Amino acid sequence: MGIRLTIILIFFPVLLFSQEPRQVDVAQLVEIEGIYYHKGESEPYTGDCYGRYESGEKGVAGSYLDGRKNGDWVWWYKNGEKKRYSQYNAGLKHGKTIFWYKNGVKKSEISFENDKNVGQKSWDEKGKLIANPIFIEFK
Repeated sequence: MGIRLTIILIFFPVLLFSQEPRQVDVAQLVEIEGIYYHKGESEPYTGDCYGRYESGEKGVAGSYLDGRKNGDWVWWYKNGEKKRYSQYNAGLKHGKTIFWYKNGVKKSEISFENDKNVGQKSWDEKGKLIANPIFIEFK
């Protein structure tokens, strides 16, 4: 009896908390005062989300934590090439944000700290490094 109880006590929490993460279409989320909620729910949304073009091609993928963008987010052009990659922490850009041209060449790489632009590099459509314009912040 003691072994069975031990096994149950060990595996019950694993089974309880091993649910698949939530994943919803971004169209199912609503923004209220800067916080995202799943339509019809009162708690801020936590989980993965995605968006697709009318053609069915992927358009965006990312995660929310307590209703705010969190972690890695990726956007794509309709042709399937990456358009943008951003890192978020509690709804603020924090880390790298990278933009690409439609031809797949990197356009710019921007470093953010708490939503503030702290450095960037830019390239032309052929991949040649170019002078940067001065930006105070991107949102």
